[in-house]
Order: sequence, then C-alpha cells, then structure tokens
Amino acid sequence: MLNRRQILTGLAASAGLAHSTLARAQVAFPVGTQLIPSLAGPETLEMPSFEFEPSAEAPSLPNDMKNTDLAAITSRAPLTQAGLPAHRGLWLVNYNTNEEVKTVFWKEGVYDKPAYSQLCHMLRDWRENVTMAMDPKLFHLLWAIQHRIGFEQPIIITSGYRTKTTNDMLRDEGSAINSLHMHSQASDIVVNKVPAETIARYAQAIGIGGIGKYRNFTHVDTGQIRTWVG
Repeated sequence: MLNRRQILTGLAASAGLAHSTLARAQVAFPVGTQLIPSLAGPETLEMPSFEFEPSAEAPSLPNDMKNTDLAAITSRAPLTQAGLPAHRGLWLVNYNTNEEVKTVFWKEGVYDKPAYSQLCHMLRDWRENVTMAMDPKLFHLLWAIQHRIGFEQPIIITSGYRTKTTNDMLRDEGSAINSLHMHSQASDIVVNKVPAETIARYAQAIGIGGIGKYRNFTHVDTGQIRTWVG
C-alpha cells in the first residue's frame, strides 16, 4: 500500500523526470495503435447486459488480488480479434482516501461484476461519498495507459465521479460547468515519476475521448476527441 507521503513525493517528482525513464514503455504500443476494441461484436465496451448498480460500499474481493501480477496476466492472456490482450486489470490508488485496488475487471468480453463495482467505488465522489456506475470505456482507457507505461506502479486517481455539488465547489479551480466528471466519464490521473505531459501524450495516441494537459495531472475522458491545456 502506498502511503500519502509516497504519493506526494511522486507528485512532486512527476514534472521533472526525463523521458528516458520510459524506455520500456515506448515499445508497448506504436503511436496511433487502436488500443480499445471496436464498439461492435463480443468486444464491445458498452455496459454489459446485466442489471447492475454499484453500491456505496466496495464488495470484498479475494485478498490474493493484491499480489496479482497484472503484467503476467496481460502477457499470457488470449488475444482479441484486434490482437490485443483479452484479460484486463487495473492497479489504482485513490489519492484522497489512500485506498488501493488491484483487480482484473474484464476477461474475453465479460465484465467481472464485483471488480467493476470496486473500481467504480475507487472513482467515487469521496467528498459526498457517492458511487455511480462509471463508463466501462474509461476503465479500458486507463488500462491502455497503464499497459503502455507498465504495471510496476499504480495509476493515482486524483478525481473521478463528481456530484453537481462537488463540481460547483471546484468551479473556481477551473471545473467545467457540465464536466464529464458528473457523467461518470472522466478521471484525473497521476503516475509517480512519469511527467503529466508524457501521460497526456500516451492518452492522446489512443485516440479516444478528451485529454486535458495540466502541470501536475492529466485529465482523460470518454467524450468527444479534443485536447486542451489547463
């Protein structure tokens, strides 16, 4: 488990490290590679057919998931028709609550309900303690970014879902009046020792959604393709 001091140290270092630290990540996917399956057939990223609403409390998952080797799972996974790993997991840390989760949320076109629910809980509005069903495409987008940089460290979530109350409170900090955070389609992320500009470049290469380039974090969402500098 990363403690808050480790996270803060990583945040402080993120903006200053050279691109050479990412030599391993550069070979993961060529720029322009379509990382997300198409929205048709068994690889659809739309919500699965089950009727499901994440609860406010995260379900319990097997304790050994914390020791799951996501890199090994990815390398040994069968491939989709597009030639991409068909088993996908995420390692996330919530910056505001210091919660941590490592889990596999998608296997060969099927979402794992408890894992999906726990990821939604990790991206909840922590101020209001409200959990909403997140756009599953967002988790695939985060997976693609994490796959690009490697699975040696977590993606740190600084903001996920926001209620209108929270979003209004953050308007002075630049939050959009109709932010996709309120529509369960956005996340602000940090990866320790990886400059935010580099994460934005990787996310932009995926070619899905909006990319907000900020000094200390990167905004990603599943809305229309666009970029901006904050």
